[in-house]
Amino acid sequence: MRSGTALAVVILLVSEARAQAPKGPRAGAPAPDPLAVLREDGRSWAYETAFGESLSSLEVPPQGIRWLCEVTPWTAPGAATRSSIVCDFYHQAPDGPETGADWTIWLVFDEGGVRQLDGRDADAGDRGKTRGLTFPRKLDGTWKLDEKGRDGERTVVTVHEETAKVRGVARKVWVAETERWAAPAGGKVADPDRELVQFVPGLGPVLMCTKQGKPGAKYDCLRLFANQAPETKPPPETKPAPPQGHVSISSKHAHDPSTLKAEDVAAKAASSYLGGVRRCYQAVLTRRPTTRGTLTLDFTVSSVGKTTAISVEGGGDDGIAGCVAKLVAGWRFPIPQSTYAEPRNARFTLGLALSP
Repeated sequence: MRSGTALAVVILLVSEARAQAPKGPRAGAPAPDPLAVLREDGRSWAYETAFGESLSSLEVPPQGIRWLCEVTPWTAPGAATRSSIVCDFYHQAPDGPETGADWTIWLVFDEGGVRQLDGRDADAGDRGKTRGLTFPRKLDGTWKLDEKGRDGERTVVTVHEETAKVRGVARKVWVAETERWAAPAGGKVADPDRELVQFVPGLGPVLMCTKQGKPGAKYDCLRLFANQAPETKPPPETKPAPPQGHVSISSKHAHDPSTLKAEDVAAKAASSYLGGVRRCYQAVLTRRPTTRGTLTLDFTVSSVGKTTAISVEGGGDDGIAGCVAKLVAGWRFPIPQSTYAEPRNARFTLGLALSP
């Protein structure tokens, strides 16, 4: 009888201990996905432009532009989950330049995390062309991606965690530092272009920077201003929408025989560079809304894939040609080769049609 009583007391005490124990997360419950914010339709962030020689010396220009970036659906063939982040300006200082622009970040998700693609039509399987907004699903220490592309380009992404100030508050952030090399030519490797992205798990990107490979280049950044568009966004009736402007390739021609064809140059320009041309065109449309015409780009792709001997004419306004010429100087293409597989220079001409 005593033995039975003791057993009953033990069972009672154990039951009470379990009942009073704090309830933690349910065993086996999946951990929250830190990258989920990058594919939530309608999720938005507001950014301000900032420039500087280092991240600690970033400054916002007096006439800077603020941007609103929003997650939008992106469907494409294949089983991979995808999303896009579309960015457009929504505010600028009263005396600032009246320019409007938009651009898109293309993302693909897999079991390992998220990768930013080189463009909408980029080959998702070519990991050597990965862009800066690339993070693992789990971060423990340092994570690294080091891939060589199918055309010889190479990308290295290194992700680590550190403490940084986000809107004046110290927070744990994931930092992705990306280096992208063009395909080497003649045994020479050009300086890499660099990207740096700070990401707060569950919140989103808080700093997105680019830095060209040329010596002395400064960081060109978007820095988080608010988790969504502030209420100070000008209403449509007080600020007219920026001119749209349409830019398309109307002609293409290769002057020299090489492995780099006119179709290749046109496709690269359409997928990666026409957005910049459109911004130059939009700047002119704010002054002359009826400006239209054809812009003729003549340039040489060198034996290291860089553009040289650049000539830009037409477009209906001198401001367009000068603006676009500066952009073309930074364009990069696959290295043209002769029939003997030797790097060579190749000249091309593109015609761009401009219409409001």
